[in-house]
Amino acid sequence: MSMKKRILLAMITVVLVQACTATKEAMINPVDQVPVSVVESIKAKYPGASDIKYSVLETDKVYQANFRLDGNELAVVTNTNQILNTTKYLGRTFSDSLRNKMSGLGIESGALSNYRVLEVPGQSVRHVADYSLRGSNYSLTIDATGMIDMASRQVSFETRSVADLPEKIQAFISARSKANYEYISKLPLLQQELKDYLKDKQEFVFTSSTAYLLPDNSKQYQVYVKFYGITDLPLIFDENSNLIWIGSFNRLESLTNFDDLTGGLSNVSQQDLNYFADQFKASSELKDYQLDVRPSSSQAALNVYENHTGYQFHISKPSVNSTESWVLRYDSKRKLIDSYYSGQQR
Repeated sequence: MSMKKRILLAMITVVLVQACTATKEAMINPVDQVPVSVVESIKAKYPGASDIKYSVLETDKVYQANFRLDGNELAVVTNTNQILNTTKYLGRTFSDSLRNKMSGLGIESGALSNYRVLEVPGQSVRHVADYSLRGSNYSLTIDATGMIDMASRQVSFETRSVADLPEKIQAFISARSKANYEYISKLPLLQQELKDYLKDKQEFVFTSSTAYLLPDNSKQYQVYVKFYGITDLPLIFDENSNLIWIGSFNRLESLTNFDDLTGGLSNVSQQDLNYFADQFKASSELKDYQLDVRPSSSQAALNVYENHTGYQFHISKPSVNSTESWVLRYDSKRKLIDSYYSGQQR
């Protein structure tokens, strides 16, 4: 046999072995990969559940069980200790009472489908549906207060346990879960007595996180940390656990006190303010919303943390009958990282 044929045969063998291995892995019963504690918690909470199918949301950390109960399809997300959230799929459209909460809002003309109810322990029930509006697809949520949120990403799970997150994100937070007086001592405006108060405070204390599914089926993690014990601020990581956007951590550097880390004057350049304002006006979704482009505006911020930067804009639609706004987040290269709508009748 020639050397060329030997190489070709070896390549074919490798492909066949890989194909057989992939087929074998695909045939593994997902139940075999789920911890006993997960199975028992589902059975204890839903003893009448039938035809339970498990899937993994975070390897060795978070799982989802899909099953039918009392004629409805349910999806229950749990870690190895407790149930994180439950989604009940109802199939029908929103009731008239829920639809009426959208009356008068600029988004009310869309098409609702796949109605479901989301329950998170310790929180009010949320009514959720897929929403098609002017050629774009969203996940729309109405909470108990009548507040409507709309975003292209969908909630996968919410957790208050940092152990449910990928190890790389855990390591990022852990490395900063300690005092950092070197940074505190150099704050230019903060009074010394407040610096002394912060001296022993941990830079980060994890508080909560939400994992999202994006339209392309990739993941995104929004993590909240208590910053020096003052306020919760967000960090956004991609599915590879890379930090891609940060909250207003640098507000601490411009404060004489720390009553508020979320507002203040814009530190976005006039050139960037004008650029983004033009982008919003050109968008069919955002053209009716206004961005204050004056340097004194509090609607725009350039956030900085370590070697990361990111923009955040809060634009609103003038109305006497409702409050409607979009929050838009961009990375340092002006790439959109996150956006969501909030609206409510007055």
